[in-house]
Amino acid sequence: MIDIHLSHSATALPLYQQIEQQISWQVIKGRLNYGEYLPPSRELARQLRVSRGSVVRAYEALCMKEYCHSHTGRGTMVIYREKPNASPPDPVTSLSSQLPHAVDKFLPGGLSLLPSHASTAHLPVSEFRQAFNRVLRYPDRLNHFGESAGNLELRQLICDQILPSRGISASPHEVLIVPGSQYGSLLLAMTVRQERTCFHFGEPGYLEFARNFSRFGYGLQSHRMDAEGIDISGFRPASKDILYLMPEHHFPQCITLSDARRSEIIQLACQKKVLLLEDDYDSEFYFDKVPHPALRSTAAAAQVIYMGTFSKVLFNNVRLGYLVADRHLVQQMAALHWSLSRGTSGLLQQWVAELLKNGIYSRHLRRMRMVYRHKRDDMVNLVRKYLPDAKFTVPPGGLQLYVRFIQPGKTHQIYNWLTSNNIQVADTGNYTFDTNAKSDFIVIGFANIDVNECETVLQRINQTLYSVSDRL
Repeated sequence: MIDIHLSHSATALPLYQQIEQQISWQVIKGRLNYGEYLPPSRELARQLRVSRGSVVRAYEALCMKEYCHSHTGRGTMVIYREKPNASPPDPVTSLSSQLPHAVDKFLPGGLSLLPSHASTAHLPVSEFRQAFNRVLRYPDRLNHFGESAGNLELRQLICDQILPSRGISASPHEVLIVPGSQYGSLLLAMTVRQERTCFHFGEPGYLEFARNFSRFGYGLQSHRMDAEGIDISGFRPASKDILYLMPEHHFPQCITLSDARRSEIIQLACQKKVLLLEDDYDSEFYFDKVPHPALRSTAAAAQVIYMGTFSKVLFNNVRLGYLVADRHLVQQMAALHWSLSRGTSGLLQQWVAELLKNGIYSRHLRRMRMVYRHKRDDMVNLVRKYLPDAKFTVPPGGLQLYVRFIQPGKTHQIYNWLTSNNIQVADTGNYTFDTNAKSDFIVIGFANIDVNECETVLQRINQTLYSVSDRL
């Protein structure tokens, strides 16, 4: 009999994922050996008092991750042969002497520490399916392209349910639905390139928008980041400038724009007519304080283009976002959008509208805010425990930790160890345009991790890269 203990708390993983993780752990530890068959799904479902569907999904996940293989008519057999961590490795201080031992695959499929990757473990799949089925009740609607600016019902729901939480009052005519923020930035770059010529941004930061604008001939100007946000002390603003901001959680540092900087930037927009591109990519996930109202809600609203996304709340490849701007600019971008791609997927827009009007989206958001807060707290404790020379500020919101190290070269050592052990981690070179600069930080995304697996990873890093005195 397999020993499995399930949790039914509000923040617990779905039952199928708990089953899959506990079985995979027993396989790794050698409690379930190569060639053994798992109990029939009906038998295990009766033992655990869960639906057979939960067990079937768990078995499917085990097969996909190459722990097991399903044989029609015979059952599900364990095919995983390795048993790492039979005994802890001896502590050493040198990375090079450990790499030959460490490069064995840490876990089948690897672990991802990539930032801003939403967790799919808690998705209300049955409610998502029901919402999709409601859309399919009217198949004739799927033949129509709809408005170039996006589904009117969805735009109205955004105005009624999402924007007010950020202090924004808007009409559907001021909202443009786009297939992701990246696409939205390209539309904006193409639309305003006759009036605007220079794109300003904070560095280190999310540079994909800057790269998009540079493709259309815009000049680029970076500004350093400090504890108050983007430093614009050397900025000589003009009406041809665009200033790109992530005011609530500047990526990847999760820095919140200070009140003084906000006031300074609002003044620039009002007096010098600088166009502000406000990327509000994950302000829904606040843990210690309610976020500031969006810049679009301030006196500078006429000079602000607000960008939001559904990807962080739902899942990353949903590729659905929205822009809020003045009506004339929305019309221009919508016309260009229609010419390029005949608008955004109508099916996807109708489905998200169903999620919003039936309260599914808001319930899921509230739950994930709680889940991510607990994950943040767990990761903060683990980093403090196993990476004793780590320097970081606990972020009040967002989905990643921005970590530096006291010891020179430790960042490079940890990055190499992670990548050598099949663990996905962000390449921090992507956050700066200086290709010769050596990054002195790593970014640890915690939204889509399993905390227990992550503790095992950090424990092995501690044993491999830190001396005994470091760990005391």
